[in-house]
Amino acid sequence: MTHINLLRLVCLLISFLSFNTFAIPPTISVVRYPSPLLAGQAYGVYWTTTNATSVSYNCTSTGTGFVGTGTLPVNGSNFDNAPISWRGFPSHCVWTAIGMDGTATYFEDIITVAPKPTFVVTRYPNPMVVGKPYNLSFLATNAKSISYDCKSSGTGYVGSGQFNQMSFNKDAAPPDPSWVGHPSDCVWTVIGIGEDVVTVNEKLVTVVDPVKVGDVVGRDLLVTGLGAFGHVGMWDGSRVIEVLNEPTVLQSNTLDNFKVRSVYWGASSANITPYNVVNCFRINCSPQTLEVVDVRLAMIRRAYQIQLLGADYTLSWVSTPAYPSEQGSPVTRGSYRCDTFVYDLMAATTYKRNKYQHFYPNTPADPKWEANLILIDDLLYKRLLLPAVLFRLMNYK
Repeated sequence: MTHINLLRLVCLLISFLSFNTFAIPPTISVVRYPSPLLAGQAYGVYWTTTNATSVSYNCTSTGTGFVGTGTLPVNGSNFDNAPISWRGFPSHCVWTAIGMDGTATYFEDIITVAPKPTFVVTRYPNPMVVGKPYNLSFLATNAKSISYDCKSSGTGYVGSGQFNQMSFNKDAAPPDPSWVGHPSDCVWTVIGIGEDVVTVNEKLVTVVDPVKVGDVVGRDLLVTGLGAFGHVGMWDGSRVIEVLNEPTVLQSNTLDNFKVRSVYWGASSANITPYNVVNCFRINCSPQTLEVVDVRLAMIRRAYQIQLLGADYTLSWVSTPAYPSEQGSPVTRGSYRCDTFVYDLMAATTYKRNKYQHFYPNTPADPKWEANLILIDDLLYKRLLLPAVLFRLMNYK
C-alpha cells in the first residue's frame, strides 16, 4: 500500500469516528411534585434534557382533567395550582425532545386527588363559666362547608348552624346558668372540597365559680391512682384552701392557680341554712377559748387551724384529724388527702366532730346539712368516698 492510500484510509477512519462520537440522541426526564397532585394546592413540574434543541408536550384527558400543548425551553420548571376540576380525570401527557440525532419521548400520567379536610375547634375557657364570656374559634383546611349540631339531655345548650368560612374567632356572651350540670354534645361536620366528610365531637360543659365562703371547688386530680376521681378544695372567700401531695401539703392558692393545674370542674355550693357553730380554732384549746362563728366561716377557721397544727398527705381513705392540745395533751398532727380534708372542715360544724357544740345548744345544725355529712361519713367508712362523690353531694339545693 502506497503512502498516499494509507493517508486516505486514516482520514476516512477519523471522519467515521468523529461522526459517531458527537452525533448522540437526546434524552428527556420529567418530574411533577407532589404526585398525585392535590386539588386546590400548588404543584411544580421540572423537566431536563440532554442533546435536545426543542421540547414540546401534548396532554389529553377524557374529562375535565388538564388538556394542553406547548413548546418549552430544553430545561426548566413551572409552578401552578391544581384546580378541583382535575380530580377524578387523569391526564395523559407525551413529552417530546428533538435533537440533532433524533427524538426522545417521555410518557406522564397526571393524577389529581382532593386532600382530606382537617378541623380543630377550641372553646375557652373550657369548661365555660357562668357570668364570664367565652371564646369560640375553629380552623379548617381543604373544606367547603362546616356545620354543627348540639344536643343536651337537660337544659344545656341546644342548637345547630353552618359556616362557610374556613376560620372563625369570636367572643360570645356568658353561658346561661341553666346549662350548669347539663352538658351538651356537639357534632361538627366538615365536608371537604372533594366531598370527604370529617366529624369532630365536642362536649360543652358549663360550671360556676365559687361565690360563698365554704363552697367546694373541684378539678381533675394529678396524683397517680386518683386521676379519674378529681380533686377538691374549699373557697375561703378569696383563695382556695387545698391539700396537695407536695412538700407544702396544706396550701392557700388563687382560683386561677387552681384552674390551670388541670381541668376545672367549677364550684358546688350546699344550701346551708345559716346557724352558729361553737368551736375552738387555736393550737391550745379549752372551754375558755371557744368562739361562736357562722357555719361557713367555721369551716375556714378549721382549715387554718389545721395549717397551724400541721398536716401530712396520704392516699389512704383513712385520715387522721388534726387536734389541738387540751388539758396537757399534745397536738395531734393530721393526715389527709384532698377529700378527707374537706370533709374534716365540714364535720367540724356539727356534733359529729365538734365536742364543743353542746356548749351552744340553742343553734343546732341545719338538719339537711347534718344528714348529708352523715352520708359522707358513711361512704368514708365503707371506703366509697372519692373527691368527685363529695363534690356532687355538696351541690344540693
